[in-house]
Amino acid sequence: MRKTAVVLFATLFIACSVPINASAGPGDDIPTNAQGTGVHNTLVDLLVKADLVTTLQGAGPFTVFAPTDQAFTDAGIDPANFNTQAEIDVLTDILLYHVVSGDVTSSDLSDGMSAAAVNNDPLLFSVNGADVKVNDASVTTADVTSSNGVIHVVDQVLLPPVDVYVSEGTFSAPHYQFYSDDAGNTPLTEIDISRSHKFHRLGESMSHAFYLGDNGYEAQSSAELTIIGDGSPTAGIVGSETFTVFFNDGFTIDDTLTYFCTQHSSMSATFTLTEP
Repeated sequence: MRKTAVVLFATLFIACSVPINASAGPGDDIPTNAQGTGVHNTLVDLLVKADLVTTLQGAGPFTVFAPTDQAFTDAGIDPANFNTQAEIDVLTDILLYHVVSGDVTSSDLSDGMSAAAVNNDPLLFSVNGADVKVNDASVTTADVTSSNGVIHVVDQVLLPPVDVYVSEGTFSAPHYQFYSDDAGNTPLTEIDISRSHKFHRLGESMSHAFYLGDNGYEAQSSAELTIIGDGSPTAGIVGSETFTVFFNDGFTIDDTLTYFCTQHSSMSATFTLTEP
């Protein structure tokens, strides 16, 4: 398991494979530069929908991972589909997951580092030579300098982690119940490994500390699983603590994801895993 803070020391060169329009300049703010690239019209339209243009015109500095128009098309995200307040709230969460507070250039990125997005969810970076990814998205153009930060172009939309709420826990199997809402009304019975997942305690449960891994009870997870946040294999989460799980390359639905109480070895079971 790699459990990392933001450590910004490695040097990196990233080749530019998406053309940037000459109208994008270092004297312009991030929304203006995004509009000038020629490949971010959907992003700009969504920022307008979510009323975030003024925010990203602020002093910052901000780092924005900017999906291309094609990336939004591939994700099925259309500005016309966000109209109600609930829909706008979902859109806002998605967009803010693409923004990091501070000026993070390509030379600041290192393999396995994580950074908190403005929506308070973690982003995970992988660096392999000139190949750089944030979550599962490849950085195709780096370091588009703006007056209030920097833009990195990515080829996929970054979707925030799926929230999973974990019950108090009992000695009877399956030991814990999982829900997709903080009221505990909608059971969650499967884990989609194509998405990251953020685990919370339901009602800030204080007993039967909860954790998980892919190497069995209280064992450190393999490199195919990254867990960022609170807790550990021997001291799970209680109360308001959370952790986020990223399924890395090589992890498949044939692998085993075990969840357990770190205080009682008899309270251990496995998730049902799926993928699209």
